[in-house]
Amino acid sequence: MTKLVMPRYRGFNLLDLFSTSNRWDEHFPMTHGEFLEDDFRFLNEWGFNFVRVPMSYLYFVADSSRRKILESKLETLDRLVRLGEKYGVHISLSFHRAPGYCVTAYPFDVKEIGNLWKNKDDLELFCFYWEAFARRYQGVSNNKLSFDLVNEPPNLADGALKELTPLLSDVTTAEYIHVHRTATERIHAIDPDRMVIIEGSNGTMTPSEELKDLPNAVQSMHHYFPMYVTHHKCPWISEIDDSKWPYPYEGIMNGQVDVWDKKHIRDLSDAWFRFAREGYSVHLGECGCYKYTPHEVVLRWFEDLLDIVKENNIGFSLWNFKGPFGILDSERKDVDYEDWYGHKLDRKLLNLLQKY
Repeated sequence: MTKLVMPRYRGFNLLDLFSTSNRWDEHFPMTHGEFLEDDFRFLNEWGFNFVRVPMSYLYFVADSSRRKILESKLETLDRLVRLGEKYGVHISLSFHRAPGYCVTAYPFDVKEIGNLWKNKDDLELFCFYWEAFARRYQGVSNNKLSFDLVNEPPNLADGALKELTPLLSDVTTAEYIHVHRTATERIHAIDPDRMVIIEGSNGTMTPSEELKDLPNAVQSMHHYFPMYVTHHKCPWISEIDDSKWPYPYEGIMNGQVDVWDKKHIRDLSDAWFRFAREGYSVHLGECGCYKYTPHEVVLRWFEDLLDIVKENNIGFSLWNFKGPFGILDSERKDVDYEDWYGHKLDRKLLNLLQKY
């Protein structure tokens, strides 16, 4: 079987459809569907060619049955796809909140009802939305559009990390595989050529050997390690004790001094890099550091991470473009910003991203 080859896309997450909750607005600048053409113009001018669009399925819901989609909301996606085509930017649609699953709803949003991994009706509803998108964009080139099924699947009860983390869910490997295989097959029954992106299990830390030969499918990792660096003083990661991070790449974890460097990054994600070396397409769908991480540390961390992913022919997309992880309007206090059409541009970070 010929493996689907995903180009080494480089870009950002655009959060315009990230959430339907106003409680997230204070943390991320969202237009709630009003994708700005200037964003695409900037991306094109700077040499980037990829946008991942985290979405809440509730944005599309027309009534309490959740089985009717508002045409006006689909027209929002039509415009998004046209913007991508106009500026040479690949669009990747991704359910951050899916029927029966959302990894980050609490505490800034209501928890998602149901269970995508165990409830047949939730899986059917999940497929209903992807089938609707598949019909609408049937024939649109994979160079322009992909479907990233669901953001950050849970830590699996019988998965690779079962001995390493107390954060296990009761979701099994078989259930994780069933959801992704079913949705992919339902999409391909309508649009056989559509590129489908499957995010690794255990919050994307683990690639799926069982799904690696699924036709027209690639896999995605995220990288936010060490989290006391990437999420320093981040309000929705309460379990991180920022007081125990005294300086770059060194902190205290489980009572032990924990020193990170480029080798740690390489070792932690080695399963993904081996996956890529075997010829399977991998994309780094999310990465970044929150606005309170010292800028010099942000640059050092990115340099190490991006050098490794480029070495393994893996593309990347930052979370996010504008806002606390981004290159525009990040509100970092230790950056000498450049004025960019009314935005505050982090030129040093931009230059680093362009290098890779």
